Amino acid sequence: RTLKKETKESEEFVLLSGGQQQLTMLVADQGTIYVDDVRNLCEVENNRQTGKKENDATELEGNDPLLRPGVLPVWSTALFLLIPVRLGLNYINPDYIPALLKILKFPQCVGMIGGKPSHSLFFIGSQDTRLLYLDPHTVHDAATNENCEDTSFPDKENITTYHCNDPKLMAASEIDPSLAIGFYCKSVGDFMDLRGRIGQLEGPVFLSVMDKKPSYDFDDPEEGEDAEGEEEDDDEWYDIS
Repeated sequence: RTLKKETKESEEFVLLSGGQQQLTMLVADQGTIYVDDVRNLCEVENNRQTGKKENDATELEGNDPLLRPGVLPVWSTALFLLIPVRLGLNYINPDYIPALLKILKFPQCVGMIGGKPSHSLFFIGSQDTRLLYLDPHTVHDAATNENCEDTSFPDKENITTYHCNDPKLMAASEIDPSLAIGFYCKSVGDFMDLRGRIGQLEGPVFLSVMDKKPSYDFDDPEEGEDAEGEEEDDDEWYDIS
């Protein structure tokens, strides 16, 4: 079952399985992950209602699960983060490539959806400055329960369809600048580790983590005019003629 919730800044998909495991998906726009969105989706309801207590690590920032075990908020679901980014106009900006290659090595990263013009690909790793990819356009029949119960499954023919005979590599400078990066966080500790790794990226970066969404509320224009008028009345003017 899939439950879709739309917000102003992001799209949230709550994926519910038939068993005990639950997975929540968050699409973060503009390369920014907001901690409040993550907490609202993943934390146990009681944690959010209780709020932060003195000496309690309900806030994610500045807490290390290795140094402070047992005080972290409890997640009721795992989290799949999908972050669409655009790293150039017609071509990828080469200044972003070092950070992109480093992100692929994060333990939480599950790959990138991207490719080159008119050809979508799924990038799963890197070698030097080249990206290792799979081509999703090669479609095969899914393995069913009946197949798996057959003692001859998987046979040689099946195995060849699930593996590449040769690794498929592409120079990072050749990919399309529009792509989406995926991360899987099983627990709050995984998310905190991901946040720390993103914060340690050097050079031009295109991902960030913020506590809350910025507020775009402005004061009443009439009130602002009154305030400015009061300030002008307080100024002292001198005749210098």
